[in-house]
Amino acid sequence: MPHGFPSDLPPLHPSDHAIRIPGYDLVGRLGSGGMGVVYAALDPQGRRVAVKLMRTEMVPDISQQRRRFQEEVRALQRLRDKHVVPLLDSGIAAGRPWLATAYVPGRNLQQCGKLSGQRLFLLARGVAAALCAIHRAGIVHRDLKPSNIMVYSDGTPVVLDFGIARSLGAAGLTGTGAPPVGTAGTISPERYRGVSAPPADVFAWGCVVVFAATGQLPFTAPSPEEVMHRVLHSPPELHGFRGPLADLAVRAMAKNPAERPTAEQLLKELDALGSPRPFAMPRVSRKTGDAATLLVLEMQQHYANPVPWLRRNQERILGEARRMGADRGLRDLVHRAAEARLRAAELDEALAEIASLLAPHERPRYRGYPVDEDGLVALASGGAREQALLRRLLGERSVIVEKYAAQHICRHVLCVSKHFGRGCRVLRRLRSQVVAVVDRTWEPLRELRHQIWAEHDALGHPRILLPPDQELVDRVYATALLVRRRTDELDRHRKAVLALQCPTCWWASQQEAVVQADPNTDKGLAHVVIASVAADTARRFAEAVRQG
Repeated sequence: MPHGFPSDLPPLHPSDHAIRIPGYDLVGRLGSGGMGVVYAALDPQGRRVAVKLMRTEMVPDISQQRRRFQEEVRALQRLRDKHVVPLLDSGIAAGRPWLATAYVPGRNLQQCGKLSGQRLFLLARGVAAALCAIHRAGIVHRDLKPSNIMVYSDGTPVVLDFGIARSLGAAGLTGTGAPPVGTAGTISPERYRGVSAPPADVFAWGCVVVFAATGQLPFTAPSPEEVMHRVLHSPPELHGFRGPLADLAVRAMAKNPAERPTAEQLLKELDALGSPRPFAMPRVSRKTGDAATLLVLEMQQHYANPVPWLRRNQERILGEARRMGADRGLRDLVHRAAEARLRAAELDEALAEIASLLAPHERPRYRGYPVDEDGLVALASGGAREQALLRRLLGERSVIVEKYAAQHICRHVLCVSKHFGRGCRVLRRLRSQVVAVVDRTWEPLRELRHQIWAEHDALGHPRILLPPDQELVDRVYATALLVRRRTDELDRHRKAVLALQCPTCWWASQQEAVVQADPNTDKGLAHVVIASVAADTARRFAEAVRQG
């Protein structure tokens, strides 16, 4: 469209054409809510903006709505963060307050579908960063929900709509005995009791993360009253969402606000899980490195179907290899790969060898994912797809780690001081340590599967079992990596297992095994891994018992 907004932008209503906001040209509707209508508009310089105009019709208490609108303006004026929509202008037109913010292209989280891996992590961290900025400014958002979070094409989230935000020192805008303003399903327990404070936003963050991962909120019911009852008295439903990020979301949704992490603590714990990177593959630019590195980056962008690219670029690859003195044995490998004479696993290895020879300093990637130490941790912390890839990298595709990623130059003190220029020894050692723990879980898990089936069948819940074998194996590898690499992850998994109450003998035996386990041995870590991957089964059984 001439104005640059999406072609499917809803048009203005007939009554909208009479609206005049000085300096702004309204071109369509972006949305509407109980307090106002949001218009797509162009500012005097022709830039795209979003203009929110307070509605006056059918509002029982105009003065209260005006106060809320003014609170939104004041809230936005105090905020400066890339994850919060910036306020550009505000004023009054024909007695109706309005404000203009930057236009955020993309879709809101409600429209994005399920996220996983890096995109999910980027969403969780970005929203947590927004809450840090919001709370530092002395504001409680009070209506954090999927439709109030826009997501850029690279996965970066931006928090919108401060229509019911409240300053920490302000008097309440909800009358005594009135229901809390906000959206059922993300309202925290204390807000139903009339308390609005930063922990309420942290609770909503946990709900948003579960929604982003599963497409469903953790508290749902046919009516708002039933939703309220679930929020006050029932544990959150994770809909199969598992892993460290799911555990952090559960802690954020604790009934007692004092037991929730702060937004700052959320951010620190998320950073400990792994640094987010833009979701899009790196763009090749002549400014990013030498010709060999650029060639590797270009090759990595064609990981889904590399053979046509290899055919077109054989001479470029061999020319750079000759220039670097690394062409010995590479010519035949490149020709065989380009002629599709290699099986899938062999082709993966060929691409890895080409990358390690031409750009040993470049962060190693496999099928678009980084596979250095931090990359493996990010895969372990991701969704089902990422954990399945991690299992392949540590199992049948271990050659990618052993002969490719471990050959890259890294910054570990050990590697630099003792093995400089000879690759990453920490990564190779980490893989062998994880496999040693994993190998000790198989036999106990087989026995546990039969034990759970027998006990649950006798107790009337024969369908609540461990996950299918492949999913279970993926989770075992992911959990083993996390607890083997990080002491804080080990402590977190131990605490989660010991805190979970389930009225079964098999779960009691798992907790006892964790209590007695020596975390300095592979066998002790294996006990923690087994209990951790079985915890969701125990949680589902306990919930089924509570529900009768």
